[in-house]
Amino acid sequence: MNPFEERIQRFSGALARENIGLAVVMQNVDLYYFTGTLVQGLLLVDARGGHRFCVQKPVTRASSESRVGPVVPVKGPRDWPAQITDFLGGRTVDTLGLETDVVPYELANRLSACVPGARVANVSNAIRRQRAVKDDGEQESIRRAGGILAGTFAALRDFLRPGLRELEIAAFVEHHMRLAGHQGVMRVRKFNMELYYGALGVSASVRRPTLFDGPVGGTGLYAAAPFFSGNAVFDVGDTLVVDLMAGVEGYLADGTRTYALDPVPVAVDERQAVLLEIEEEVRRRLIPGAVPETLWQLALERATAAGMAVGFMGYAENQVRFLGHGVGLEIDELPVLAPRFTEPLEANMVVAVEPKYFDDQLATGVEDTFIVTPAGGEGVIPFPGDVVHLAR
Repeated sequence: MNPFEERIQRFSGALARENIGLAVVMQNVDLYYFTGTLVQGLLLVDARGGHRFCVQKPVTRASSESRVGPVVPVKGPRDWPAQITDFLGGRTVDTLGLETDVVPYELANRLSACVPGARVANVSNAIRRQRAVKDDGEQESIRRAGGILAGTFAALRDFLRPGLRELEIAAFVEHHMRLAGHQGVMRVRKFNMELYYGALGVSASVRRPTLFDGPVGGTGLYAAAPFFSGNAVFDVGDTLVVDLMAGVEGYLADGTRTYALDPVPVAVDERQAVLLEIEEEVRRRLIPGAVPETLWQLALERATAAGMAVGFMGYAENQVRFLGHGVGLEIDELPVLAPRFTEPLEANMVVAVEPKYFDDQLATGVEDTFIVTPAGGEGVIPFPGDVVHLAR
C-alpha cells in the first residue's frame, strides 16, 4: 500500500468513527492529497475502506499520475448519480460527507440529490486534521521549499540598494524563486482569501491594512490587487519586511526576514531581538502534546512585558490574534497558534511561527517554518533571522 492509499484508509477510518457512510471529495487540493494528481473529478470514499476515483478531465494524465486506482472516466455531473449508486452497491447511506467549507452550494445540492434521504455532514475538519501531520515525503518537499526561501533571502542581501521600488524588488524575488524551483502557485483554503508570493514592502506600506488574514499589510499597485508590492521606494533609514512562501511538489514553506538601509533607529534591532526570543521560546515548545493556545499566550505575555503589545502581530486594524499557522498544501492549515485552539500538537505537524511588530515609525519581524519533533521545532529555512543591515 503506497502513502496515498494509506491516506484514503485513514480517512475511511475517520468516516467510520463519525458514522459517515460515504464521503465525496472534490476540492482540488484534497484530491491531490489523496490521489497525487490534480483533476476535475470526484473521489468517493466509504466507511469500509472502499474508494472510487472518478475523473472528468484530464483522464489520460490522471491515469498516468494517480497513485490510486482505477481511474474511472466520467463526462460530468450527469454521471454522478450512476457512479455513486454503483459504488454503494445497494447500500443505504444515512450521512453524506462533503467539504462544506469549500464546495459551492449548488454542487453540494447536486451531490446530496444523488444520495436521497442522507443528511449532509462536513468532512473538511477530518481531512484537515489528517493533512496536518506530514509524512516523510511531505516533509522533504517542505524542506526543499525552505531551502528556496533561504537562497532568496541571501540573494536579496546582495541585491538591495537605495532607491529600489518595491515592484523592482518583487520582480527580483519572483525571478530568483522560479529559477530555484518554486512552483509559482500558492493555495489558501479560506473563502475569498487570495495571495501572491506573500507580502513585501517598506514600513509605510506594510502598515497599511489589507483583507488578508495576516499581520503584514501592503499597498499593492491598485485597489483591485492590494498585495505583495507597490511603487514605494526603499531608501536610507527604512526597513523592508519580506514575507515569502515557496512551494515544491505542492507543499509550502513560509518565512519572513527584515532588511534595513542604515542608519535606522536602534529600536529596530531592539524590537527584533524580542521577536527572536519569542520565536526561540516557542520553537523549543513545538513538541508533541503542547497546546497551541498556550504558545500564543506565552508570546503575547513576552511582547507585553517588552512594551510591544500594541503593535504585536499587526498595525492598528491589521493586528491579528495568532502567532503561527500550519502550512502544507495550503498556507492556512492546522494547527493554529491562537486562542481557543486547544487540540495538542502531534509529531510531524508543520507550523510557521511569525512574531512581528509595527508602530508609527518602524516595522520588523521574523518567521520560520518548523516541523514538530520531540526535541522541539526543526527549522527548514537555513538563513539567520536577525535584521539584515545594508550599507548605503
